[in-house]
Amino acid sequence: MDNDEHMRLKKLGEKTFKGAFKTFKTKTFEMPDGTTADYDVTTAKSGEFAVCVALTSSMEIVISKEFRPGPEKVTYDPPMGESDPGEDINVAVVRELREESGYKPGRIISLNPGGNVVGPYDDKAGYFYLALDCEQVHERELGENEIIETITMPLRQFVNEKLRKGLVCHADGAWAAIDYMLQAKIITLDDIAA
Repeated sequence: MDNDEHMRLKKLGEKTFKGAFKTFKTKTFEMPDGTTADYDVTTAKSGEFAVCVALTSSMEIVISKEFRPGPEKVTYDPPMGESDPGEDINVAVVRELREESGYKPGRIISLNPGGNVVGPYDDKAGYFYLALDCEQVHERELGENEIIETITMPLRQFVNEKLRKGLVCHADGAWAAIDYMLQAKIITLDDIAA
């Protein structure tokens, strides 16, 4: 195992401020030359969120289509969201799938039980799931300011027209699900080829 301790910066402090949707922290670190540097970091209520690649029994992917203010474009995302404080992430993923899409999984597979680092300026962990044999059994329960159109499309179309073209937030979760399905022989490369 690599020893990365020489790369760590000494944290001197942090200040928290709230935005309309997220909480931000300015973290101050001592640099190797003795100077200080501030970094703005986003944070989540619980520190965790889940991305759920949900497929119906006919291998149609469930998509949350919505306008994203960051890139200022419509994206085609697997259902995703934060866990509530104190809520187990394995419970949160099923709740988020139900709330955003009305779908219930036949079975659900955790793709990264330890969570992934989300980005260099986030302090939350991302958990990726694959939900198979999903059925729409509920009405959606969208939160305030959520304007989501739930659609389904063939997995091949999603991969080639949305995922490969950069129209998916947290594409890492989608690619993790595809990698798992290929290794488990749930799909073949022919199933997602252009």
